[in-house]
Amino acid sequence: MKLLDIHTHLGNPENRENQIVSVDIREVLEEGFQPQGPFSIGVHPWYIDELVIDEAIEFVNEYVVHEKCMALGEAGLDRSIKTSFNDQLEVFEKQIQMAIDHNIHAVIIHCVRAFPDILNVIKKKNYKGSLIFHDYNGKPEMSAQLLRYNSFFSYGEKLFNKNSGGFKSLSHIPNHRILLESDDMNHKSIEDVYDKAADLLKLKVDNLHQIVLENAENAFGKPL
Repeated sequence: MKLLDIHTHLGNPENRENQIVSVDIREVLEEGFQPQGPFSIGVHPWYIDELVIDEAIEFVNEYVVHEKCMALGEAGLDRSIKTSFNDQLEVFEKQIQMAIDHNIHAVIIHCVRAFPDILNVIKKKNYKGSLIFHDYNGKPEMSAQLLRYNSFFSYGEKLFNKNSGGFKSLSHIPNHRILLESDDMNHKSIEDVYDKAADLLKLKVDNLHQIVLENAENAFGKPL
């Protein structure tokens, strides 16, 4: 059984149709882009200072409506980096507006110490789609707030650190809001992530995969 990986930067040709590859906007702006399978695309806050933002936004605007595009993102806010937070907010708001304009069903969100700010933008723009918090590391109290929205929580590396917010929050998330990912890990596979999550949730891997598949189709609004 090939397990669904809802967010990866690495891409495995042997499992390509079961992965949603997060496109590096820097690379595709320079080299061009020919989608080979399901993908997401957006302007990551880490790369804002490296990009001509109008050019990057225009590129995302073109490809986010591609038939193989599953979501906008990853996009979001990060208070741990040097990039101006106001610049991050401006770029994130532009992308949420783009999702609204194109009726994009889901946004994959990168969030570091900025959950209230993310929600402020979502409320300001009145975005009604799915919010997929990737590599989720929020505390249970934050999870309760996010669950008031159409939020999904994608787990990966944090599950292997019992002191992380991700590890501690998993048991507080309803099964129908859980997703799994490998992100940029090269020391753990998506199979490792499913094994760990299944153990923590006391589920069989086959059952967990079916749950994640149904959740992903609900989150992305597309069959997988």
